[in-house]
Amino acid sequence: LMLLYHLHGMHKAARKRLLSGKDGGAAGSAASGSNGPPNGMRSGSKCDSSMQEGRSRSSKIELAMADWTQLLNYANEAAQSETWQLPPEDLFLRILSQINRSKRDILQEKYNQCRDVSTSPATRSVFIRVLKRIAESFMSCLHSMQSG
Repeated sequence: LMLLYHLHGMHKAARKRLLSGKDGGAAGSAASGSNGPPNGMRSGSKCDSSMQEGRSRSSKIELAMADWTQLLNYANEAAQSETWQLPPEDLFLRILSQINRSKRDILQEKYNQCRDVSTSPATRSVFIRVLKRIAESFMSCLHSMQSG
């Protein structure tokens, strides 16, 4: 439960950073782009760059939402059927890549622990419920990021 509260707090802080860095982000990504001509020779305007960045951000949010929705659906199904089956590893790894490193390590350790056949169903059920709450929290935040 503490992990959930911590992740939710981190996500709020990340959202604030994202919202406050909108103006500075476009300049930073344009300056670091090395695949095109130098800044003075770039075709397209600052508006084009902002539109591309907006689409990119929107696309990333949509991809993240798809992953978190899939995890939430999987966790809901596991809880309803009381099988406490873990999500597929490829989905779990995609989810982990979207989380802070220290929390990623904790979740990976718990996932590995739950994969062990000697782990009790009660332990798995707690882990699935935690994943479900984390997914709900992230989905809520992603919805607000998408609409804002």
